[in-house]
Amino acid sequence: ACTSLAYNIGLGAFKASSVCRLTNRGEFGRAAECFLLWNKAGNPLKIVDGLDKRRKIEAALFMSGVR
Repeated sequence: ACTSLAYNIGLGAFKASSVCRLTNRGEFGRAAECFLLWNKAGNPLKIVDGLDKRRKIEAALFMSGVR
């Protein structure tokens, strides 16, 4: 899930993201919630249905590996 997000938003943005930071801290639930911060595009930024769906799937995939 993190690889998919990083590929989509770029490695620099991923490295600076709350998803990465919280994952590294072991705060997996909060990290999963932060996937949804990356569901916007355009100028001005608006929620994009396809990105919103993708981020929800990524968050669910991310949490499926947490025990």
